[in-house]
Amino acid sequence: MVLISRPVDKALPMESFCALVERTRHGDKQAETALHEQLLRYIRTLAKGQWIGAANGDVDASDLAQQTLLQVMKSIPGFLGSNDKQFKAWIHEILRHKAVDLVRKRRPAVSLDQSVAGQPLGMQIRGGESTPSSLAIRQERAKQL
Repeated sequence: MVLISRPVDKALPMESFCALVERTRHGDKQAETALHEQLLRYIRTLAKGQWIGAANGDVDASDLAQQTLLQVMKSIPGFLGSNDKQFKAWIHEILRHKAVDLVRKRRPAVSLDQSVAGQPLGMQIRGGESTPSSLAIRQERAKQL
């Protein structure tokens, strides 16, 4: 009988986010590098899977990941959580805010007063029909007469 051995993964297990955050807060540059690398992998996975589909392709996953990573690294001193679950929830919130910001920056703002085809956009939305408020005003005026 021949036993086939599988290669043993000798890589060190990933240290928890919170442990790396604590070490980073105390000036450990190796911990900061490890935290940066782990965060980048984690945030890229989130950005590609969860958020890009919701943004209908208006946001590039790598842009979102980079913006989120920068904000997370800058905001670490203010993180008040005590475990990885809270840290991941905090990252999700930052990612969500960054995704919304990026979508807003990429979509042009359109005013309802802006004229399109010679008619204000606000009127085009209802196909030129009266709005509920203008209808109520006309009815009030009709009662007064």
